[in-house]
Amino acid sequence: MFGVYLELGFEHLLDLRGYDHILFIAGLCAAYSLPRWRELLVLVTAFTIGHSVSLALATLRLVSVNSSLIEFLIPVTIVATALTNLAGLQREGLAGLRREGRSGQPCEDPAEQRSERSPGHRVAARPLRYALALGFGLIHGLGFSNFLRIALGDERNLFVPLLSFNIGLELAQIVVAGAVLALGAAFVWGVRAVRVAATPDAGPLEAASAGETGTLRATTPPDARLPENAWNAAVSLAVGGIAATMAVQRWPW
Repeated sequence: MFGVYLELGFEHLLDLRGYDHILFIAGLCAAYSLPRWRELLVLVTAFTIGHSVSLALATLRLVSVNSSLIEFLIPVTIVATALTNLAGLQREGLAGLRREGRSGQPCEDPAEQRSERSPGHRVAARPLRYALALGFGLIHGLGFSNFLRIALGDERNLFVPLLSFNIGLELAQIVVAGAVLALGAAFVWGVRAVRVAATPDAGPLEAASAGETGTLRATTPPDARLPENAWNAAVSLAVGGIAATMAVQRWPW
């Protein structure tokens, strides 16, 4: 029984006929890169906790929500996630303009450089984003429960099916997240390779003396984060646009 429901959970999330959950994971991952996979894992785990709780409550019939409303709210969560990503990019851009406006030059402070290496991600790493993932997980879990209740039929022992179905969902989420991160890394590498080939004399870093210590300090070019930002924006706009169309089509009133 464990293997049957684990496979059901895995295949349900990856089923392209119901790709809304895939879109949500893709939107969730868009603002992250491979070096920050641990933060993304926490974010996906928050989503998993949310959908596990609501899936269990709905399957046990402790809560009941109109299915048409849930089917409408699922693409709404995708749109909200995409907008969160784009808002993070906007704040990052405005913050960069303010810093350059004060100094007239790109940031040369190593501490600030460390905080800027991940495009648009400082906003994405705030606790509010994890809370949103948890809340959105509750909505998606109610959607999963509709499928699981049908699959359960007259089954009375619900613990094993619930556990294995959730594990299957989590494994599928890891597959989707890994694919998005890999595609993002390939995109960023490709863009940077093209830029280096087009400007062979332009290096990403300029060495500058740090004074008496004799150490070197790197200067980050103002457009160094362009590939990551472009990937985030492209994925967010794509999934947000598709989800917005789905929400209109699923309007329940």
